[in-house]
Amino acid sequence: MTKALLRSLSSCSVVTILLLLVCGPAKAQLPVCTGPGSGLIYYLSGNNIMQWDPTLPFSTTNPSINSIPYPPGAIGLAVSDNINGPGPSPTFYAVDGSNYYYWDGVTWVNTGHTAGAVNPGAGGGFCYSLIGSSGEVYKYNGTGNATLLVTIPDFQGQGPYDLVGDCEGNFYLLNTTANWLRKYNSAGVLVQTWTTSGGQIGSAGGGMAIIGNMVYYDGTGGLWSGPMVGSTITFTNLGTSLGPSDFASCSLGGSAPQTGINDTVYYCGKGPGIDLVSSGNEIDTISWVVASGDAVLTGAGDTVTAT
Repeated sequence: MTKALLRSLSSCSVVTILLLLVCGPAKAQLPVCTGPGSGLIYYLSGNNIMQWDPTLPFSTTNPSINSIPYPPGAIGLAVSDNINGPGPSPTFYAVDGSNYYYWDGVTWVNTGHTAGAVNPGAGGGFCYSLIGSSGEVYKYNGTGNATLLVTIPDFQGQGPYDLVGDCEGNFYLLNTTANWLRKYNSAGVLVQTWTTSGGQIGSAGGGMAIIGNMVYYDGTGGLWSGPMVGSTITFTNLGTSLGPSDFASCSLGGSAPQTGINDTVYYCGKGPGIDLVSSGNEIDTISWVVASGDAVLTGAGDTVTAT
């Protein structure tokens, strides 16, 4: 799998990068993690898996019901690479209060492996789960029971009770009481912190997702969203609520956005070269650099190809 972080630089202006992904047809209602449809947020409601497109207005069709049946007894839901067996990848993972289940394209399969907690998130070949009341984070690689990775003392009893993974295996926690979002690596070591503001203090329950550079959470006072800008996030109330369920979403594309005059594209996938096109009020020469990963760039100027 290619994991790449690409950055365009301009000495006079912020440059916007358009990432074009070409992907084959996806099976209906499975999570799509590249191209159109990759920015959905999933959650459990009643006897259904629901899906919400945060880029579209709320309507009678947004959120909508996913056709994959509700996993029996499930409390938590995640989107992950298939790390267990045959079937589609990425796919849905669920926790029934004890074990991990995954959707094999036909039915839900009990892995027989305990999850450690009921609030999962996934990325980089791992599923993580959180006990919000204690701040314990468990790590699962598909080969056996999840194991305790780290305990975060200043998260205990706060929330939302959810976490997000990225394609490099890092995970993210949001604390709306202490006003921070943190990124931890796969060893449980803190590597980055954002200061948050504007969101209402909440504890327990709820869900959290990161789509691109936008952070979403559902908690006290309804649904909130805010962009990562440098090391800060300012939340705005979206005036509604999706309910108390934790969120599931595709893995965040690696390291979070950088500050300054750089614009960053995240790509986690495989296949033929993709064109990266910069646009904006360009004055000086635009340069490109692979900041992380093993991508190879060809071309120059406004358009390069990443392979």
